[in-house]
Amino acid sequence: MKKCTLKIEKRHREVRKMNPLTNQGYPESISKYYDEINVDAAKNYNRKGIQLSYEAERELQRQRINENRKRQIDVVTLLSDGRLAIKTQNLDIPTTGRLACNFTSPHLMRLFSRGCSEDIWLFECAIGDRHVTIYIKNSKAGDSRYLLERFKAEGCEIYASSKQLQKEYLSKIWTTVRNVEEREVLIPEEYGWWLDMDGKVKFIDETKIIWRDVEKCAK
Repeated sequence: MKKCTLKIEKRHREVRKMNPLTNQGYPESISKYYDEINVDAAKNYNRKGIQLSYEAERELQRQRINENRKRQIDVVTLLSDGRLAIKTQNLDIPTTGRLACNFTSPHLMRLFSRGCSEDIWLFECAIGDRHVTIYIKNSKAGDSRYLLERFKAEGCEIYASSKQLQKEYLSKIWTTVRNVEEREVLIPEEYGWWLDMDGKVKFIDETKIIWRDVEKCAK
C-alpha cells in the first residue's frame, strides 16, 4: 500500500512540473497535440488578418470607383460637319467621342410676338435630306420628358442605353445648340402692314407665317 502511495505522489510531482505553455514535461503525444493547436491558431489568426486586409482594400476600391464616377461627365459637342457627338470626360482610360443622335445641322431660334408674353422655340435640324422643325413653348423647354416625346414624334432619335440617358443627352444637346447659336425672330400677329424689329414697315400677306400659326405648331 505504501509503495502505491509513493508512485502516485511521484506522478503528481511530474504533472506539476509540466509547463502548459511550452508543453515541456508532457508526454510526447500530448505535446504534439498542443503544437498542432498552436499551429492551427496561428493559421486562423493569419487568415483573419488577410480577410480584414482584403475587406479594407475592397472598401477603399469601392470609394475610389464612386469618386471616379462623380468626376465623369458626358459632354455634347457640335462638330464642324453638323453632327452631334458625346464624349465622356475624366475617365482613367483613353476615350473618343460617339455619335449622339440621328439628326445633324441643328439650329435654335427664339420666336416672340409683341402681343404674347410667352416665347416659342423653333428647333431645326436635318435627318438625311429631310428638313425637320420642332416648335416648343418656353414653359415646356425645361421638361426633358416632353422634349423627348416631341423629338421622337418627328423621327429624331437620341442614342443612349436607357430612356433616362436619352432625356439627359437631349437636354445637353438643346443647351449646346443654344450656346452655339441662338437667334431671335419677331413674328407678326396679323396679316397686313407691320413694323419689324428694325423699325421697317412691311406688308404681311397670307404666304407669311403669323403668330397664331406658330402657336398651333407648338401645341
